[in-house]
Amino acid sequence: MALTSSSLKHLLGSIGLIFALAKKSKMANGRKNYFRHSAAARRDEKIVNLIERYGKEAYFHYFALLEMCAQKALAEDLNGDETFVFHKRTVCSELMVTPQRLSGHLLAIQSSLLGDLVVTPDGVKIKFPNLPKYLGRYDNK
Repeated sequence: MALTSSSLKHLLGSIGLIFALAKKSKMANGRKNYFRHSAAARRDEKIVNLIERYGKEAYFHYFALLEMCAQKALAEDLNGDETFVFHKRTVCSELMVTPQRLSGHLLAIQSSLLGDLVVTPDGVKIKFPNLPKYLGRYDNK
């Protein structure tokens, strides 16, 4: 496939946008904005079972919720072992599901992977047991 001048302009524009976004990111300002997780997470037995039972969408939802909790922990300088509370609208928006489908999607993730997940009329409470480890915050016991 030949690279036309139009596609080259589009590619360079995209690269410019990526650099502009990276420059504005917390990472560019010296703040950590990432968390660790296994590069082979998709092969973990629990993840494989989640995908087989509920589809790839559940895999996305699991990591989206994990990212939401990690972002909140990093932004508020929390340890990561807290229970995180999010408004239902926020969770629906982040997971790209309707409020009517939210509970079913969260139940799929909870039954497969999570320690604690509670859906209330207004919000979602989530606790990831391994989040401190993913954030690089280990207990020295």
